[in-house]
Order: sequence, then structure tokens, then C-alpha cells
Amino acid sequence: MLRYTPAVLKALGKAGKWLVTNKAGKTIPAGELGVRLGMDAMGAGLGALMTPGDIGDKAIAFGTDLGMSSVLGLGAGRLAGGSGMGATLADMAGSYAGAYGAMPVAGKLMQAKDLVMIINMLQLVGRLQELTMFIQWQKHTGSLLFYTQIIVQKNFCHGLMD
Repeated sequence: MLRYTPAVLKALGKAGKWLVTNKAGKTIPAGELGVRLGMDAMGAGLGALMTPGDIGDKAIAFGTDLGMSSVLGLGAGRLAGGSGMGATLADMAGSYAGAYGAMPVAGKLMQAKDLVMIINMLQLVGRLQELTMFIQWQKHTGSLLFYTQIIVQKNFCHGLMD
């Protein structure tokens, strides 16, 4: 699988260049691209703020939303010409589609993360239970040994006194 990495990276580079160029092959102006991606980032940030859970859940929600809304938005804008008002409107529509599509994907990723955390917690609880049982066993056997020594000493001394 690792031998295909350069080909995958090359394909991703070509796809990235395709997303940020118009049909004439010119790069989308930085201001326009910033507005498009900025709106996606703001929407993803608001979605992450409203996501219940820990910081991991919020990061998953943000990353999934930003990735899907940006790619689908830029792709729709590219198909609509790549630059100008029509492309920006198509970008907005694609971004909404990506944002709504990201919700169930982020939910499944959060469930997977929670499952991994539960498995790790159960392993930790199992180790703690083993440690607690070992300590209890040590206390129990230690007290038995202590009482056994007292009984042996008492009987030994009692036998010498008779």
C-alpha cells in the first residue's frame, strides 16, 4: 500500500489545483478564495461550538464540516466557472450540501472515538481491579501470617513454660 503513496499525493495535488482554478486555468483570486473558505470555516466553527461533548468531539465536528463543505463548495464553484458571482453562489450551495453531509459522518466518527475511549477505560478499570484484588490479597495473607506467627510463638512459649 505504501508504494502507491506518491501517486495518491500527486492525484491530490492535481485535484487541489483543479479546485482553485477557473475554466481558463487561472487561479481564483486570493480574496475570493478567502471569502469562500472563510465562510466554510465560520460555519464549521459555529457547528463545533454547538456540538455537545468534549474537545475531541468538537474537533471532529469542525474538521469534518470544514473538509466536506470546502471541497464540495469549491468543486461546485469550479463546475460553475471557477470565478465570479455564479461560481460563488454555486460554492455556497455546495458548501451547504457539504455541511449537511458532514453531520452524519462526524456523528459516526464521534461514536467510533467514544467506543475506543470506552475500551481503553474498561482496560484501565480491569487493571485497577486486578491491583485492588492483589492489595487485598496481600493485606489478607499478611494479616494471616502475622496472626500465625503470634499463635506459633504463644504455643511455643507456652510449651516451654509447662
